[in-house]
Amino acid sequence: MSAGPLVNADWVGTSMNEMTNRSELTRRRFMDRATRGLGLAIAAIIGLPALGLGIASATGGATKTLVKVGSQAQLGAEPVAVPVNYLAKDAWRESQQQAVVYLRRPRGGVVEALSARCTHLGCTVHWAPAENRFKCPCHGSQFGADGSVLHGPAERPLDRLPVVKRQSSP
Repeated sequence: MSAGPLVNADWVGTSMNEMTNRSELTRRRFMDRATRGLGLAIAAIIGLPALGLGIASATGGATKTLVKVGSQAQLGAEPVAVPVNYLAKDAWRESQQQAVVYLRRPRGGVVEALSARCTHLGCTVHWAPAENRFKCPCHGSQFGADGSVLHGPAERPLDRLPVVKRQSSP
């Protein structure tokens, strides 16, 4: 008795794709396409807002405007709270906003502007003249008159804002 070939030569060397009809939608192909489509949809849902945020951050986000806050003759070494109204513009809308800025003119004579937002979680800080410091009512952060951190949990000093001195018109 002669031993015949152990392998059926009809399918040797044929790939699985060639073995099935390409026009036939099998369960495996359906699941593969559905999974890929779902993955693309999830990537788009997460990726497009992240891309928009990245572009807004790279281009500066909301537009910044200068706001007239007053005369420097009234300022001394102790910070003075100045309410500021401004028009905030971002990519979708314009809105009227209110904020508080602290101004002071230390011995050097240069006017400094400090944001009243605590760098910990954004609460509004208040100047305590008896203690010569800013105090955050939310979590107890304390800042010096120059905005430096005296006591945490804030880790950064108060944000310095740009100051532009303009000549007063007669």
